[in-house]
Amino acid sequence: MLGGLGKDTLTLTAATDIVDAGFAYITNIETLILDATGPSTLGTTSVGATSLGSNFNATGITSIKGGGAADTLSFGAAVEL
Repeated sequence: MLGGLGKDTLTLTAATDIVDAGFAYITNIETLILDATGPSTLGTTSVGATSLGSNFNATGITSIKGGGAADTLSFGAAVEL
């Protein structure tokens, strides 16, 4: 997924779990909006702890808006928002 000119937003419409590899092909997106109805987990899984890292950092996301539930975010040291 490649964002265009201006401000681009990626909105997740369902609660989801995404690790760093899930962001491998996303670039030029400035805002991430998490689902408002259920909890989303970014960077960790039930199998083991991982952190969002270089793939997430390459997306260009600088703003994350949480949903209406208890979202969980886990960032590695290389992530800059």
